[in-house]
Amino acid sequence: MITQKGFTLIEILVALIISVLIIGSIMTLNSVSMQNQRRLIKLQETLPVLDAAAQKIFANPKLALNETLTLEEFEGKPMVEVEILQGSEASKQLSLPYGRLYRVRLAYKGETIEFSIIVSEP
Repeated sequence: MITQKGFTLIEILVALIISVLIIGSIMTLNSVSMQNQRRLIKLQETLPVLDAAAQKIFANPKLALNETLTLEEFEGKPMVEVEILQGSEASKQLSLPYGRLYRVRLAYKGETIEFSIIVSEP
């Protein structure tokens, strides 16, 4: 009886397919990890600016009526876009003695935050 040493073609193909699947999975996980890392770095740069803009508007709600808000205290003096959306239809019809309800959306470098404020009317 003749004994053969080595692997058959089918065994090599199965090992190759398994190796390709493992390497593909590792590369996909690495790619997702890198995308998440870039997103986190971007958030670390933009969220402090958006938070500072929101704090300025909370301190002086009439600043929300401008289209942009420049933050002088940050390096590069970033400009944050301010978008005002009046409140729901119910709040438009509701006569409030102390002001009008607004929904504010702040945008900076593709990131946004939203909040509601009441602006006193002159």
